[in-house]
Amino acid sequence: MTTAGSPATPDPQQPRPDATPAAPGGPSAFAVFRAAAAHRRSQHTRDHGRPEAWADPDPAAILALPAGRHPVDRVLARQKAGRSRANFRYKLAGAHARLAGMPGRSVTGTDPHSFPWHHLDADAAAEYRREVYRAYPKQSSRNDAVSVVRRVVTQCHRVGLISALRRDELLEELYTVAPGPSTKRRRLAPSEVAALLAACEDQPTPKGAARDTAIVALLRTTGMRVGELAGLDLADWERADQTMCLRDTKNGRDHLVFLHPDAVPYLDRWLGIRGHAPGALFTPLPGHGLRHLNPNYIQQRIQLHARTVGIPPFGCHDFRRTFATELLRSHDVALVGKLLNHTKLSSTLIYDLADEDEQRAAVASLDLPSVAGRPVELPHVDGAA
Repeated sequence: MTTAGSPATPDPQQPRPDATPAAPGGPSAFAVFRAAAAHRRSQHTRDHGRPEAWADPDPAAILALPAGRHPVDRVLARQKAGRSRANFRYKLAGAHARLAGMPGRSVTGTDPHSFPWHHLDADAAAEYRREVYRAYPKQSSRNDAVSVVRRVVTQCHRVGLISALRRDELLEELYTVAPGPSTKRRRLAPSEVAALLAACEDQPTPKGAARDTAIVALLRTTGMRVGELAGLDLADWERADQTMCLRDTKNGRDHLVFLHPDAVPYLDRWLGIRGHAPGALFTPLPGHGLRHLNPNYIQQRIQLHARTVGIPPFGCHDFRRTFATELLRSHDVALVGKLLNHTKLSSTLIYDLADEDEQRAAVASLDLPSVAGRPVELPHVDGAA
């Protein structure tokens, strides 16, 4: 990989985010960002005789850092323990594979610690961003892939592997763009859940029907994430208490969920087919092993059933949003936060998808005294006309 630090020429096929001004006649947010970056570069001076766009010339310098000082370790330490950190490590391995030009972009056996991140230059950073844009149609996925490298670059500067100017040149090429409002973030109606269960039931094999209906029943009534459901083992299910322990959670803390009485028969039917051998709770159909299902596979199955009965597009996380929204109508936010395994109440409130009819009804429920048949006499206020 080259070590030149000159900025790369923008991709003419990839529109810049400053194509549309933020306000009529005013500069876009990206134009302001570019101007600020140029100003920072103009303020940099030489440090200890090093060139302004300096990077440690030794590719192995990153491996000689003390334990915990490696940029990859510093980035991972800032992620929440559990699934968040595991997901970030996976994305980091994917960025490593893409930057190193590995065949098929495989992350198997990839160790991001071995990559000389401090030798990344502006040209390679710009090409990485363009490749990410070609690979992912969703802007949020593009931002995730770019942000991973941005964080490592920032840590390379903080541990002294690159200069501040080198960092700014790289970050200028590794920009992110606001993805805009989500089109999937919505609340599921009871009729849609009923239609989805019916579609899961109407399958050629009873085994598939039992498994998929149980998955929908649990997602609908527990508020668990699809990744948490995919990571469940049979040992996590306690039928006597009708509880389930989530061990592979986003924040790394074990979390106990309570099953709805109507969801238990769905799970019992599936377990009667699956059997009681130790292993994953939800598996490929019997005869294909007791390994865990991939969360993406679960989402694809649910979307397939939804399209079959004409349900508008939604994501599996909308089960969690529906769960929270309905409970917030009748229970306090602290209790709902516990059920969702949130550490902050502000995180719980994000899940509230109250519509305009509910907001209108809430205002109409207020009591305002009135006197029928004649105007209400307001109390006299001193100084009032």
